[in-house]
Amino acid sequence: MINLDSYILNDFFETLNLKQINYCVMNNYDDMPEIIPSDVDFAVDLKTYHQLDSLVEKLAEKHNVSITQKIWHGYHKCAYILSPLNIENYFWLQLDFFVDFSGKGFPNLFPSSNMLSGKRKYKNFYIPGIEIEAPFLLQRRIFKRDMKERHIATLKKLYDADVEKVESGVVQVFGQKQGASLIKMIKNQDIRLFNDQFSAYRKQLRKISTSNTDIVYRIKYVYWQLIRAIYRLYYPTGLSIAFIGRDTDAKRDFIDAFDQKISGSFHGTVNILPKKISDYIGGMIIKDYWSKVTKRKVLWNLDTSVKNWEAVFSSRLCFFKPDVVINIYDGLEDVMQNKECKHFILNQDKSQNEEILKECIHKALSIQAARTNRHLMNPFSPTAR
Repeated sequence: MINLDSYILNDFFETLNLKQINYCVMNNYDDMPEIIPSDVDFAVDLKTYHQLDSLVEKLAEKHNVSITQKIWHGYHKCAYILSPLNIENYFWLQLDFFVDFSGKGFPNLFPSSNMLSGKRKYKNFYIPGIEIEAPFLLQRRIFKRDMKERHIATLKKLYDADVEKVESGVVQVFGQKQGASLIKMIKNQDIRLFNDQFSAYRKQLRKISTSNTDIVYRIKYVYWQLIRAIYRLYYPTGLSIAFIGRDTDAKRDFIDAFDQKISGSFHGTVNILPKKISDYIGGMIIKDYWSKVTKRKVLWNLDTSVKNWEAVFSSRLCFFKPDVVINIYDGLEDVMQNKECKHFILNQDKSQNEEILKECIHKALSIQAARTNRHLMNPFSPTAR
């Protein structure tokens, strides 16, 4: 039986093909859609980029899943994370779109018109031509400075498939001197050569960026990066969840299980266990907010033996509150009577605890999806035109 993430991705490919959208999947595509090893990188044209909110929202509605994050993370770069609200196990499906391939400080390393030219059919979706894929993969590794044996193996596979196309593509992008050096590295699968020549490759990357951008492009790049920064600060994409109850092993185990299962919708976790009100306020102002701006979730373990946190939250003086509050206790403690709060009680019945976990995950993801939905189709976002 095909997994839900694969089923959704496969249908998305069919939808893109039916709508005759100009796209290609740029890397890690070998086992797709049956196996999705990482986020799915799509190169698209500018027209498609402007319609992404609508396109992905319709996909989510069709498969009864939600968009749990929309991450505008670069000039003409935007990612969407999808998930069911009721999950029993870790679920991750991230669709990452870009027009021109750019990195921080390196605009337009690879124009979309080049990436999409010569694309070829693979299964039921499109991938770049070999003469495009090889230099593109090299650019990514140089920018990230993380060339690994598996990356060189992928490049060697492309080289063996069509020597002439790989050599011409690499030289065309990197020039004769650095192109020849990179081809030698691929042929010999020599990662030491990459490390030895990294500075020269990086310098060449800068030249490529400069040659691909004119003054108009750079003005647009700076302008939209500024708008994006403001947008990200105004719409933090992460989530903060508070677990109120006595700090016990059972509660910590529950938080760990919650973290593991919901992590597919976020880019990391920050755990905070404040000992006093000043720790809480400082954490909310600094750690909580910034973690959500940087796509992470914040898990607050609020110990009732330290403070009556429900009273703190109900106080008019409490301006800072997590997005989700879950009252979770173990069976050894009397539950505080508060008609406004629903309390979950952990006990020795593991099946009951699993049901509690599912309900808490559903609550958190529902709130996260609603928060994300508020900035879909936002007029300040170029993906919503």
